Amino acid sequence: MADLLATISSKTSAILKLAKTFGNAELYEKISDLKIQLAKLKTKHAALINENRKLKTELIESKNNPLNYDSAVYRDGKNAAFCPACYDSHHKRIHLKPTLISFIGEELSCPVCKNEFADAGKNRRRGRPPKAKPDK
Repeated sequence: MADLLATISSKTSAILKLAKTFGNAELYEKISDLKIQLAKLKTKHAALINENRKLKTELIESKNNPLNYDSAVYRDGKNAAFCPACYDSHHKRIHLKPTLISFIGEELSCPVCKNEFADAGKNRRRGRPPKAKPDK
């Protein structure tokens, strides 16, 4: 595709020079407009190439490290918690941050969408409640 765009660009430049040489102002103006549209097309093409590269990387990551829904959050193979709201709506893997730890589990919050989630699953897998802080 990039080769095709380069060929079109060089041919358009050659036609533009001919139009200028023959003094055809209308043709010159239309070819100039075409060059502008071609430049926009090149920019869009580059953006699509970058987006495609990013999506391929995300696809490989999701295949190599799938998420499983567990106790109100998504978890990867390393037991890291991810926001279900962000993942379900935008397929974004946003790590959840602990905001409160209690006997029944953790309260986690998403730094992006600000949703909060009660997660008993992490402590349940450990088989013990979190350590209590000593009173002073």
